[in-house]
Amino acid sequence: MANVSVDLDFTEVLKKADIKFNAGMAAATLEAQKYITEQISVGQDKKIYPSGRQVGLNPSKPGEYPKVVTSLLKKSIHTKTIKGFSLITGRVFTNMEYAPYLEYGGRSFMRRGVKENLGNIGKAFMKGAGS
Repeated sequence: MANVSVDLDFTEVLKKADIKFNAGMAAATLEAQKYITEQISVGQDKKIYPSGRQVGLNPSKPGEYPKVVTSLLKKSIHTKTIKGFSLITGRVFTNMEYAPYLEYGGRSFMRRGVKENLGNIGKAFMKGAGS
C-alpha cells in the first residue's frame, strides 16, 4: 500500500489576507467618513455674540443632517480599524459631547451616512483589499 501525505502551511497566505483585510477596512471607514462629512457640510447663517459664542439661525430639522455652525463636529469625525483575533472592526466616530444628542435625537448623521453609502463603502473595501 502506498501512502502520501500533503501538508499545507497557510501562515503566509493568512498574513497576506490579514494585510488585505486591514487595508480594505481602512479604505471602507475612510469612505464612510468622507460621505458623512460631505453630508454635514451645509452651512447656515449664524449670529456671533461678543463672547465669541456662535448660534445657527437656520438649524437642521429632524430627519436632516446637522448643519454646520463652527465645523467642530465635521472636523471631529475620525476613523479607526481594530483588529482582533478573528474580527476586524472599522469605526467611524466623533468625540463631540453633543454628537449623541444629534445622532439619537432625530438628526442621525453617522448611522444614516453609513446606511446611505453602503454600496460605496463595500466598493472601497474591495478596492482597498486589492480585489
